[in-house]
Amino acid sequence: MKRRFAILLLIACLQPSLFAGERPRFTCGVGWGSVTHFYENGYSLYITPDKYLAENFINDWKLNFNAAFELRAGIACRRCELYAYSGYRGYAPGTLQLPAGLRLQLFVGRQKRVEGCFLTADSSVGIPLLKGEIHSFSALCGGGYRLRLSPSFAIDYSLVLNYGRARPNKITDPISNQVIDTEDIRNAFVNQFGIGIGMALVF
Repeated sequence: MKRRFAILLLIACLQPSLFAGERPRFTCGVGWGSVTHFYENGYSLYITPDKYLAENFINDWKLNFNAAFELRAGIACRRCELYAYSGYRGYAPGTLQLPAGLRLQLFVGRQKRVEGCFLTADSSVGIPLLKGEIHSFSALCGGGYRLRLSPSFAIDYSLVLNYGRARPNKITDPISNQVIDTEDIRNAFVNQFGIGIGMALVF
């Protein structure tokens, strides 16, 4: 699924109608922001400390604030920009992610300067940095506004909807309140939905 999404982003950005009449140029930037997850659901199947097979369902509305920082670099031409990015991202309390992903931005309008409103979508995987944390996949879509301050410098503001999916390395049994080790987990996943806001300096 992640590979297909990345291929679709690349194909969309390389469409002749987007790149006609202009040579692609290099662009880079640094960004930061936060994602507020407000709903999560999931499932786990595991061996309890008493050696029983148990399952647990998650269906919860709660707020979870996570910060993010990224460095990005890519190509831009006319109203299309395609970035590869990485940095760090908090996925859940006590965890830290090294995201690696692709982002597509399409600008609305026919102005010669790349500025104003844009649509954005991206897909990324999260590489765990701490022992016992969560492997994750995330995708987002939304929009934003670019404020151009000079021909070579601009500020992006964005508002997006975020979806994340992860397989926990460790889970807690709700009955005994004991932590289940990785080798005793037979199946587990969690889906999180949220809203993200961000700001980026673009060069």
